Amino acid sequence: MSKRNQQLEAVLGELRAAGIASEIRVNKHVQVLWRGPGGVARVCAIAKSSRSATGTANARATARRMLRQDGMLP
Repeated sequence: MSKRNQQLEAVLGELRAAGIASEIRVNKHVQVLWRGPGGVARVCAIAKSSRSATGTANARATARRMLRQDGMLP
């Protein structure tokens, strides 16, 4: 039985909602990469194991903040 990383699901859900393709890299942390306007690389790093609802909310908020800064969300 595998557990899902709720933080990863939250960030990917925000990117999907904005219609953005992403790439996932796993090292010490999980990195979600995508391209912003003009091809600028954007990275959102999250913990490998999500343990709290607060961490999930923070990961979602970080992704949304980055998308708003790039003008990809209202």
